[in-house]
Amino acid sequence: MTFKVTFSVMLLVNVALALQPMFEGFEQYSGAEAVEYDIRVKKINRTTTALTGKIIIKKELGTDFKFTMRFFHSALGNQQFVHYPMKIPESDVCFFTKYIYPDYEKYFVDYYTNLINAGDCPVTPRVIEVNNHVLDKKMFPRYLPAGFWKAILYGQGPGDNVSFSITANARGDNYYGG
Repeated sequence: MTFKVTFSVMLLVNVALALQPMFEGFEQYSGAEAVEYDIRVKKINRTTTALTGKIIIKKELGTDFKFTMRFFHSALGNQQFVHYPMKIPESDVCFFTKYIYPDYEKYFVDYYTNLINAGDCPVTPRVIEVNNHVLDKKMFPRYLPAGFWKAILYGQGPGDNVSFSITANARGDNYYGG
């Protein structure tokens, strides 16, 4: 069997100004037998949205689970995406938690309880609580061109098929008048 994760992030990027990213949606398509995502996007105020809910990891994820992330860009914002030559290379969970995740852990620790730690391998079954995770503009590189963005995480390993998508947009700091 194949363990497959699809992760999509759509971003509207404005390079002239700093980003003000916001979540728009989260949907799990399949694979609740392996990893269940009981997550939704809630609106905090006019200019801020957040993820809230639970991630239930039901199976151990280790060196047998490999994934990669690809990025797609829509310059006109019309969702006609073109592959963008930027990616997170294929790696297993152990390599990811040791070498890639430490750069991003600081953007998650304040919003998640029972989160994996940098270097954890394998990732053991657990329930991760997501508490009003607001996107931080420092997460995103400043060199990206303007337009919609979509990032898809593909994963394969033994077990069930799992897929989910998350959408977001990011606009310039002054877009909402603040």
